[in-house]
Amino acid sequence: MSLLKEFSALPCFKKGDFAENLRKLYQNGIGTGKKQIDFGVFNGLFEGDSSKFDFRTENAIKHELKRQSVPVIMNEAIVRGFYAIRRFVVEYKEKQDFEKLEWKNILPFRNRTIVRMLTISSGTFTVVDLGDAAIRSAIKNAGQVETPVFWKDFILRVNFVGVGRFVIAIGEDVGMGIKKSNIEYKRMGLMTEQIALLNARVFYCQENMWIQIDATEAAFEDLKNYIKYSAGVFSNSYSDINESIRNIGEYVPKIEKRNKGLTRQLLDSMW
Repeated sequence: MSLLKEFSALPCFKKGDFAENLRKLYQNGIGTGKKQIDFGVFNGLFEGDSSKFDFRTENAIKHELKRQSVPVIMNEAIVRGFYAIRRFVVEYKEKQDFEKLEWKNILPFRNRTIVRMLTISSGTFTVVDLGDAAIRSAIKNAGQVETPVFWKDFILRVNFVGVGRFVIAIGEDVGMGIKKSNIEYKRMGLMTEQIALLNARVFYCQENMWIQIDATEAAFEDLKNYIKYSAGVFSNSYSDINESIRNIGEYVPKIEKRNKGLTRQLLDSMW
């Protein structure tokens, strides 16, 4: 109450009826009576001692919250414990050495698996708790679920700590899902960029290939011209050799006529 009174002094609350409603809570209490603050079906949570919201009420609320926290804490401890034990067994089977264990894979914190397990377990806990509250309230009110008394009894039996833990678990699960989607979206963007770069590299290699093809075609053209030129040179040389051979054949009789035995000497010297 003292903390709420401090808040009521802030400028954002001065213009409204926040401070006045706090005064009514403290003096007249919560309910449907004169000058009381009506919380509807939640009025039953503040029954007793004229429903005044004072230190006794705060202590009663804290006691109730502690009582409701016990099964919620037990549920969370069981889930985290089973997760840690199972992960420990899996890690030990893989590593076969305590010093090589990856403790970040064993500790039941800050991973999507344990968050999803807690979301399911807390959701199941809340569903069972709400079902139990509805059944007990219906039995107490002889099945008359449309009466305000039924809803008052129903609210009184709801474990609000469990509901709050379920809401937090959903928030964490959704937050991790959004984070995972963002990471996947960034990864897809990087993969698309990488594919574009690979395509550019392929096009660059293709360009080099066509350049090499053009160079090879030019080389083949030069080789063809060289072969054509060489064939011409060979043909001319062949003609010259044939002509020289014919001329030598014509010169032999004349040589023998003027220098008998010279031809034989030349042949012997060549061999």
